[in-house]
Amino acid sequence: MNKWILLPGLLLFSSCYAAVYDSPEMAMTVDSSQSRFVISLPSNPTTGYSWTLKNYNSNLFKLLSSQFHPLKPKLIGSGGKTVFVFQVLKGVKLPVRSTFEFFYARPWEPENGRTQKVRVNFQKGLNTAAPVIGE
Repeated sequence: MNKWILLPGLLLFSSCYAAVYDSPEMAMTVDSSQSRFVISLPSNPTTGYSWTLKNYNSNLFKLLSSQFHPLKPKLIGSGGKTVFVFQVLKGVKLPVRSTFEFFYARPWEPENGRTQKVRVNFQKGLNTAAPVIGE
């Protein structure tokens, strides 16, 4: 009899657990011959959370745009990704890598936010730059 009570309890408890991979640092590689590149971060603004670009080398790059793209546009409350489009400034020599720092929080609860660093490695001849959305 006790087995039958324990089993549904275990099933209920195990269905409430979800493994989440949350790394405070990401890395990507971009072809250094490209003048533009994108950084995409998972997001869901319907929860009140949004990404803010906190730190990057503005002597090398210019932020052209940031826009949310839902994964399921017809589904209310759908998560998606926020896409940041950057331009390499003319005449600059790119470093081997540069770090971009973002902050994901609700504007009224910044203490509950989290920082995400994205390390962008620049390498010549890769031809792997992501397409720029909206062009």
